[in-house]
Amino acid sequence: LCSQGEPGTHKSPQEVAPMIGISRSSVKRLVRSRGLRQFKRLKTPRMSETTRERRTVRAGKLADRFDRNPRLIEKCVFQDEITFTLEVPINQQNDRVYYKGIKKDVPYANLFHNTNRQSKKVMVSACLTWHGATKPFFVNDGGVKINAVSYKKHLGKKLLPSVAKLFTHDQWIFLQDSAPSHGSNLVQNFLQEKLKKSFIKKSEWPPSSPDCNSLD
Repeated sequence: LCSQGEPGTHKSPQEVAPMIGISRSSVKRLVRSRGLRQFKRLKTPRMSETTRERRTVRAGKLADRFDRNPRLIEKCVFQDEITFTLEVPINQQNDRVYYKGIKKDVPYANLFHNTNRQSKKVMVSACLTWHGATKPFFVNDGGVKINAVSYKKHLGKKLLPSVAKLFTHDQWIFLQDSAPSHGSNLVQNFLQEKLKKSFIKKSEWPPSSPDCNSLD
């Protein structure tokens, strides 16, 4: 529930109830009686007006490019990487302890789930295409964070050769987001040298647009 025309003033039924002096269930009944439906709010990157305009222009140009020749989609190679933590994830909804008595009597070792902020992480990279996907690659062996130098090495030795095996007799178009390691001059110049015009440059990729990448 929020004030009409005022995004960001959202209040849950539990917050609204004490404000107007009725129960939460009554708030829910009132909402239903007025024919209102609830929808889960979606996360989206915070963008300035300049970034939003640049995103719109670049997305429009990419759309025009593929609208003119829809078969180009079959030549696209989407690349991205993601970091996984080796810390066991917690599902707070289902992570329960059963004990006779009250909560303060439960032994700490049973009640608390310790987390480790310094848990080891691994970064995995892959490419997705119309013709299939490459195998996943580990790109931060030894815990080294990926940067322009390591990413260029990863492209040259693993990713690009793997993609070439999927397109043995055909040209392809390489797409990646504008992450710092992707958009560095070192990597952009390397792709220009290897792929010529068959890749989407940093200056062509819509900023703050993970939805443009199939792997996202």
